[in-house]
Amino acid sequence: MALPGYEALLEYLAVQESDWMMSPAERLAIVGLLQILRPARTLEIGYGFGGSTSRLSAFSGAVVTVDVDARVKEASTRFPNVAPMHMSSGEALRRLSDERQRFDLCLVDGDHSEHGAYEDLKGAIPLADVLLIHDAANPDCRSGYCRALGETDAYADLDFVDGRLQVDGPWGGFGVVLPGLQRNQPRHHTPTVISSFRLLAAELARRRTFWSRIRRKVCPTRSS
Repeated sequence: MALPGYEALLEYLAVQESDWMMSPAERLAIVGLLQILRPARTLEIGYGFGGSTSRLSAFSGAVVTVDVDARVKEASTRFPNVAPMHMSSGEALRRLSDERQRFDLCLVDGDHSEHGAYEDLKGAIPLADVLLIHDAANPDCRSGYCRALGETDAYADLDFVDGRLQVDGPWGGFGVVLPGLQRNQPRHHTPTVISSFRLLAAELARRRTFWSRIRRKVCPTRSS
C-alpha cells in the first residue's frame, strides 16, 4: 500500500512482530506525549528489549535508560543519544538525584512488585516534570504507585490509558503524573462512574470465584 506511514501504523497496532511489549493504545499514548512535549531529556526506568527506548530516542534530545538486566548496555550502540545505567533503579535514582539531574519526561516501567513500583515512582517524582507510569492496571503496581502519590501533592490520572485482564492477570495501562499541579486540580471532562481498574478487579474476582467452585466440584475435599 502506498499510503505514507502505513507500515508504521502496523507496528503501532501490534500487527507486526516487534520488541515493543505494549498494547496499541499504550504505544500511541507514548508517541502522542512525545509529539506534544518534545523533551530535551528523558529518563526511562526499565529498558526491557528497547521497544519504548527506540521511540524515546527518536523524539528526545537525550535519554538515560536504567535496568538491572545487562541487556541495557546495548542501548548506546543501538541509539546514539541514549546513555545506559546498568544498575538497580534505586541506585540509579539516588545517583541522578545526588548529581541534581533533571528530566522533562520520565517513563516508569521497572520493578513490578508493590514495593518496587513505590520506590521507582517515589524516587522519580523529584527528577521529572512529567511522568508516565506503566502497568497501572496491575494491582501490585497500582498499590505501590498510590502509596508514592499519597506522599506528594501532584496531579495524577492512573487511568490515563486503560489496562487489560490478560491470562496472567490485570496488566498494562498508563498513569500520568504532573508534579507541578496540585492533586485536586479540576478535570474538565464528564465524571467517570467507575474506573476500568475497578471493573478489571471485579472481573478477576468473579473468575477466581468461578474456578474455585469448579475445582471444588472436580476435586472435592475428602472428609476424614
